[in-house]
Amino acid sequence: MTTKAEMKPETAARGLLAGYVTRAELAAEWDCHERTIARYEQMPDGLPFLYIGGRKLYRIEDARAFMDRRITTPNPVRKGAA
Repeated sequence: MTTKAEMKPETAARGLLAGYVTRAELAAEWDCHERTIARYEQMPDGLPFLYIGGRKLYRIEDARAFMDRRITTPNPVRKGAA
């Protein structure tokens, strides 16, 4: 078994934070500005984040769940709905 002292810092961080992305990475993936991601955090049912090591990280599963909550469907009763 490898101890924490034997592991390189970048290897340890990659393993622990494998399912997380930074605000810049999430904004690039969603093709939006980083300020938009920050605004999503402030919503009542907003995007959850982890603040660690002086930076905010977003769990990929939480980002997908946030997107799923944003899915809308047209109102079939409204005239002109496709």
